[in-house]
Amino acid sequence: MKKILDLHDRQILKIISNPIIGCIQFLISQGAEKVLEINVTGVRKIVQENIDCLSLFFDAGGGLDTGYIEETADNKKLFLSGIIDWNHEKYINVNWSFLIEADDIMLMYLQKSEEEINKLMDQEKIDF
Repeated sequence: MKKILDLHDRQILKIISNPIIGCIQFLISQGAEKVLEINVTGVRKIVQENIDCLSLFFDAGGGLDTGYIEETADNKKLFLSGIIDWNHEKYINVNWSFLIEADDIMLMYLQKSEEEINKLMDQEKIDF
């Protein structure tokens, strides 16, 4: 079963990963005072297309275009994709995507103030 995510013109605010235990957390803006949190546990495989170079991914500025979650008999898949089409001097409409296969993928919609969302975007490091 495939669930389409409303990600057109959304932005990745933060990605946190822990390769030791195989988990990834995405925080994605969902408009005014709303954040989508995607928690991926038990990562089995990551397939990427057109983001072989980290600079390309960073030039995308976290901008998303499409995404879905698909549940199969033995795992779940998260597909996220975006397009770089704003910097015509450097790129000619580059479509990038990645597909993550994992044991579990959970979605949570969070209410956050505009100030809290801006802090997520501006924060360079996690402070302990």
